[in-house]
Amino acid sequence: MNEFPYEHISVLVMPTDYCNMNCVYCFNGRRTREEKKEISIENVKKIFDITIPYYEDIKFIWHGGEPLSMGIDFYKKVVELQKQYNIEGKILKNSIQTNLSLMNDELADFFVKNNFHIGSSFDGITNEMTRHNTQRILKGHEILEKNGGHNGFICVIQKNNIDTLIEDYCWFKKNKINYTLNKYLTTDPENDDLYVEPDVYNQKMCEFFDYWSLDKDCNIKVSYYDNFIKYILLGEKDLCCYNSCMGKHIGIQYNGNIYGCNRDFPEKYCYGNINVYTDIHQCFESKGFNEMLKDAVQRRKECKDSCEIYDFCSGGCNSVAIAGGDAKRNNESDCESLRYIYNYVKEKIDNWNKEDIEEMEKHLNPYVIKWYKISREK
Repeated sequence: MNEFPYEHISVLVMPTDYCNMNCVYCFNGRRTREEKKEISIENVKKIFDITIPYYEDIKFIWHGGEPLSMGIDFYKKVVELQKQYNIEGKILKNSIQTNLSLMNDELADFFVKNNFHIGSSFDGITNEMTRHNTQRILKGHEILEKNGGHNGFICVIQKNNIDTLIEDYCWFKKNKINYTLNKYLTTDPENDDLYVEPDVYNQKMCEFFDYWSLDKDCNIKVSYYDNFIKYILLGEKDLCCYNSCMGKHIGIQYNGNIYGCNRDFPEKYCYGNINVYTDIHQCFESKGFNEMLKDAVQRRKECKDSCEIYDFCSGGCNSVAIAGGDAKRNNESDCESLRYIYNYVKEKIDNWNKEDIEEMEKHLNPYVIKWYKISREK
């Protein structure tokens, strides 16, 4: 019998709102950068008090802002506090989403020794146009690798790199760095210089799929397409944006306020503050959570009734819907692209599935073949 009341939760903690960079598309860009606001150790301990004892499987994701601006002493305290709880029989993980510009040997060694997963973002050969600080980011990546760690990158697809997807892939491949693709979101496409028209986006993403899937010498994982293939062949998906995260995923700001994740949410969707709860599960009874749930259910019902790929995306991500203007419905432009790319990939996968593995190996990417092999072993 499971001794923990609840099975799994992912807790994104934003220990600071401060960032030392200024990426042009950052969803956090509307917040102040000059005044550095930090979480207190008391709030960190409170977060642990109301989460760790109650879950069998818990993941802390240190986000921001720039989480490395908190310094190594902060993360030493984090690990020290976590060790004070009885975690026998429990899965407890830490990860950090950082811009890597502040990475040094001391931090890298500490994170590797304490099993922190490191994630970051880099926009390939056009990175200097959006994220800037290219050499600092790559230096941070180099330091992490030298100390025995590794990280995967997120590449944000927008106007500056929509025409260089294949060149970007070749750069990541040459440097043996796994990455994924995130579509840039905007609330004002008509006046946004980074916005890509859906027909252009769809065409370029499918062209890139063709190039990637037929690259027999591929030596890196491109998670974006992996997620499509895994679902088409196995019916499995693990991205939070294609599952309902309600009750399994929260974001906690430096001041203790709780939201659905680390993205910008209107105040009506606030789940309260950590300091009013003795068990984090109580926040799922809050007015803000129920408001979010009600709107998400409405959106998903409309999607289920009208969209042929609903089983894949489950009505999409709450924060993406909010970025489009309303949690009750999805941005049709984003949905159009997702449907187009999914159906394009599915047609290819279904056709290749008629081949023997030996025939596939003559012309397909080994990462594509891997999923076929797994599906046929089941």
